[in-house]
Amino acid sequence: MKLHQRINMKIKLCILLCAACLGESHGITLSEIEAQLQDKNADLKLSEYKLGFDREQVTGTKALNFPSLTLNAGLSTGKDQESTVSPYSSSSSTGVGGGPDLTGSTTSSNAVVVERDSWSSDLSMSYVLFSRFNISANVNSAKNTLRASELSHNAAAIEKRAQLYQLLLEISALREMQGSLERASQVMGRVREQRQKSQNLYGKGEQLQLDTKYYELEYQKARLGGGLIMAREALKDLVPGLKSEALEKTPTIKINYELPTLEKIQDRYQRDNYEIENMNLTIDTYRGYRESTSWERPWVPSVMLSSSYSKSGGFDGDDPSNDYRASIIFSFNVFDGFQTAARRA
Repeated sequence: MKLHQRINMKIKLCILLCAACLGESHGITLSEIEAQLQDKNADLKLSEYKLGFDREQVTGTKALNFPSLTLNAGLSTGKDQESTVSPYSSSSSTGVGGGPDLTGSTTSSNAVVVERDSWSSDLSMSYVLFSRFNISANVNSAKNTLRASELSHNAAAIEKRAQLYQLLLEISALREMQGSLERASQVMGRVREQRQKSQNLYGKGEQLQLDTKYYELEYQKARLGGGLIMAREALKDLVPGLKSEALEKTPTIKINYELPTLEKIQDRYQRDNYEIENMNLTIDTYRGYRESTSWERPWVPSVMLSSSYSKSGGFDGDDPSNDYRASIIFSFNVFDGFQTAARRA
């Protein structure tokens, strides 16, 4: 019975030791480091913010293709006969990415006229029927800007991932060299101890050579230790938030890469180089602007539809009055100081 209890105790102890060893050997994985790099790296976060801003720019520029509705209301009292209230508007119809401004806006900013001791309301709608293709040029520019931001973000992510792999490879190589030097230092230490015991037999000259080699190994160990600390600090800067135990147990990686042929390298460079695609996007943007400016002639108007419905009344109980109006506005760019001609050049 006692023998059986001893065997069970030994088995439990072995299980606990194995579990402890497994727990100690478990470190952060490469996928976890990559996910933390994507979430915490400051350059990548800034690139994501810019990407979101450019995505909203596309949505805002497309809004010019739709009509705008504005509701204004006002109350007035005092000695003046009437009061004019100009509504506040934060919208803008300027060109995106340096493109031409729109002649005619989809935003209505009609002033509200309110008589003394009365109220007034106004619902207005405006819609650009023909903008001489300025809106389409601005939408195309916003889309190209968004695509360029996506390319820049992908390139930054690839660059940061390459830096991560380079640091992990460096740390793996340093740890491997450190282990080799540690084993060599232990062997050299045992040899020194044996030779010190038999110093009279071998003489001091050989002992001095052993001491020199031993301290050279210790010096190289110290240099490797310093290099390992610097590599881990660089990894901490690249991936903020890594814990100290994770830095001590980074994964060991190896990269096997088969060098492709020159033809494949050229094809991949032409297909995947983001700088070439970014240049093509810039060319497409200014081609769209040039096509839109070709319509900006003194005899080609921009056309805008405007309509409104207003209602007003007094505080003394009189019946309210209403009014409505609709108009089509033709805007001819007769002369703008040669600005349009300069854009067409």
